Amino acid sequence: MVGHETTAWLLTLFGGACASLACPGITALALPPVAANPNFQRNAALRTVAWGADEVTPVAVNFTEQPLTSALLHVSYDGRQFYGWSSANDPKDRESNAARPRYSTRSRRRRRNRGNYDGTVRSVQGEIQYCLSKVYGNIDPPRVVVEGCSRTDKGVHARGMMAQIYCLHETTSPNDDPVVDWSIPGKRQPHPRNATDTSYFTQLPMNLTKLAFTLNRMLPHDISIMGIAPTPHPHVTGCNPAISALPFHPTLSCRHKTYRYVVSVGTRADPTKRLYVWHLDRAISTFSLDQAEQACQILQGSHNFAAFQGAPRGSDNKIKFTMRNTTCQLISIRIQHQSTWLDTETYVVSVTGDRFLYKMIRFLVGTVVGVGTGKLTLDNVAAMLLTQSRNNLQVECAPPHALVLEHVEYDAAIDWQPVRS
Repeated sequence: MVGHETTAWLLTLFGGACASLACPGITALALPPVAANPNFQRNAALRTVAWGADEVTPVAVNFTEQPLTSALLHVSYDGRQFYGWSSANDPKDRESNAARPRYSTRSRRRRRNRGNYDGTVRSVQGEIQYCLSKVYGNIDPPRVVVEGCSRTDKGVHARGMMAQIYCLHETTSPNDDPVVDWSIPGKRQPHPRNATDTSYFTQLPMNLTKLAFTLNRMLPHDISIMGIAPTPHPHVTGCNPAISALPFHPTLSCRHKTYRYVVSVGTRADPTKRLYVWHLDRAISTFSLDQAEQACQILQGSHNFAAFQGAPRGSDNKIKFTMRNTTCQLISIRIQHQSTWLDTETYVVSVTGDRFLYKMIRFLVGTVVGVGTGKLTLDNVAAMLLTQSRNNLQVECAPPHALVLEHVEYDAAIDWQPVRS
């Protein structure tokens, strides 16, 4: 009897699929239907483990959250071995570049030395773009867009560079439809309207914390991802309404930037700081801190800084320079004494402004130092602002190795995510 009841229960469980196995004279038992577990999704969410946690930590998952397609990176780099931020001068084919060694990840020594590519033209933007193309699945690097808030020169460092990253669909082309709205006027390719815009953009390959960790493992030793966040919503106050209506852009949405330059004056340079300090080999008595501070007061404010920009390179850049707006606002520019070593005094020049021209920071520093050493007068500085010309004055362009992009300020609220080292 027990055998017949077991057979009937199996027939009821498997339904009509086993009807051909039913034996005559056996009555199927009426079993109550199995109710769906209402906590299945909740339990599945609680079973999800936070990536990278030391212990199994339950994390609640929002099933209605849309996938991210763009993010904001906080990048820090040592610019000594880079040809600037922009990848415009990078080799067209990175894979065929014989100067870039393909090291095995099993060699610790080679991993420590990754990034030292003698004879290779490297840019910070190009390195991040190349690594992201691998993370996205060995896609064509031009599909990955890395937009920085500033185009630092060759040899310039950064602690607070902000860069927006996203990946275009494979079928997206700047020439697909010339009348389509790219969301940023004048831009030759689409730009995300928000962090979850999927119109032309591919979903990020992993969550933000893991993406930052992966990039730090792939990037050379002189680049580090210090922070990562979803692309913030635009919130720009006190500016042109046409700009405030645009989506977030690392350059257009920037409120102000702060640069820092270190210069030392004395007969002997500190060898431990020579890579990041501009040393003036002369007697300390020839440098007047008071005169340099007065020069900073003249430069501060909103002026036409055409006399403080570098010369254009090539005919194309010369045409662009003639059409460029050269009016900038220096919110703050000051020089302060930092330290004393033997007979050498070290000073720090800090400059904060809404925008800067090509090599403008380095010419500002050269002007302030020139006034401090007596090569320039305060009247020369005022005349340069008035005439928008250097008037054959010997204004020195400070070398790039002592310049650092320290901080970039936005009005938008940025939701920084934790980054594992």
